[in-house]
Amino acid sequence: MTVSDFAGTRNAYSTSSGEAMWRKIMLTGRTPDKIIFTVDTSGREEDEPVVERFWFNARKEGEPKKVTGQTSFTMAVPVRWSQGYRGVDIPHTRETGKDNVDLLTIYKDGSFVQEEWSIVTWRGKFFQYVEKIFLGQAVKKRGGYDVVALEASNAYPGASFSGIWDQVGDLVTRYAAESIEKVMQKHKVPAVAWNPPEVPNPKSDQWHRGVVMYFNGVTGTGRVWDIEDQQSYFVHRKAVEEEHGDLPVLESMTAVHFLVSDAPVKGQLPPIEKIHSVASVVEIVAA
Repeated sequence: MTVSDFAGTRNAYSTSSGEAMWRKIMLTGRTPDKIIFTVDTSGREEDEPVVERFWFNARKEGEPKKVTGQTSFTMAVPVRWSQGYRGVDIPHTRETGKDNVDLLTIYKDGSFVQEEWSIVTWRGKFFQYVEKIFLGQAVKKRGGYDVVALEASNAYPGASFSGIWDQVGDLVTRYAAESIEKVMQKHKVPAVAWNPPEVPNPKSDQWHRGVVMYFNGVTGTGRVWDIEDQQSYFVHRKAVEEEHGDLPVLESMTAVHFLVSDAPVKGQLPPIEKIHSVASVVEIVAA
């Protein structure tokens, strides 16, 4: 199956939330073994001239492909099928290193944006999905170069861009040193702080008050910060109680109430059993 109209502009999507956009792919009775889609960024307005643009998979070995000057990018996502309830065929695309690619754009002023593009499946449905992972700035520091966040949503407790995305961090700092004429000093870049919203008390003591640190719509996983005990919890898409355009997602820095699972996994963060945004709770009460 080929999808060729996956444009890189927000009006091309049926649903959006925060920094993510997605839309459902309609199948016509077929069970494809792969989906090929084209990303078209020709409709974008760039505030700064682009120095370099790379197309790569952040979780796969290999040198990123330089695509500076290109406005169209094509990838193929394999589809696996399994038999579900009552013999219904269920599609799966989640596969590390194969189901998504990253588009990294570095601008003349040293700022950059990393996006993740993918085909996501949920409850038998296909979705085209794109998410802004990080907006940052390459800076000069004593002894070398570094990366700092430009948005508060990327400055959650314990956040480290170079620690999580080491391949991308190395790429950004390398090209800042080689291709950018004047890189800003780190102390001259205004520091952004994680500024979570107020979270009202839940109706029951069993529910925790928290704020979404981040949620990756491709993997369907993320972390939530507990306001009271000051620790993070693991959340999976299946725990999210509300859906947006048929796909459960959580937006960074959203106030939430959540229940902790009574079946923790050894060596991992405590998992969340159920979670919903406070906004959805208010709407339900008002109704």
